[in-house]
Amino acid sequence: MRLGLDGNLYYLENGSTGALAKGVYRLVDLGMSGDINSPAEVNPFFLPPALGATPFQWQFHQAPDGTFFMADTGNDVIWCFRDDDASGAIDNNTEAAQYWSAGGASSLVWSVFGLSDGSLYANESQAPDRLLRLRDLNSDGVIDPLTEVEEVYDDTISSVVIGNPRGLWVVEPT
Repeated sequence: MRLGLDGNLYYLENGSTGALAKGVYRLVDLGMSGDINSPAEVNPFFLPPALGATPFQWQFHQAPDGTFFMADTGNDVIWCFRDDDASGAIDNNTEAAQYWSAGGASSLVWSVFGLSDGSLYANESQAPDRLLRLRDLNSDGVIDPLTEVEEVYDDTISSVVIGNPRGLWVVEPT
């Protein structure tokens, strides 16, 4: 769960029961009652389109510019989405994109964290376990896996092995 820049709560539903679709949901206290218990106060925010594999979203983050990033470990992609029209929901045709794809290579990206300089950090646990820095250098809205991904950490090279990294929190430099 995350407190969004707009003051609303957002949570990731992995849809294991089938009752709710997988994706990010927005919680809004419409009645100003102090709770979010009414069915009208829980709404889908971003439900990613179906891809080839079973989606498994582990974590999402909202960057300081308002863009959300979500790792889909099942499909080896990172989604980016932003509510540019302030409708309270993401239009998959105009406000969402596959920001990064492993490009056929097996990758298990678990967490993502966007910074104010536009870079996105992601950790993966897939021989090797790595920490990646992704930057959209040409501003085309997608990450080129060959030219816009920097490997910050690789457990096969480092003297300290981080086994199976799952959580990620990056502090902005001051």
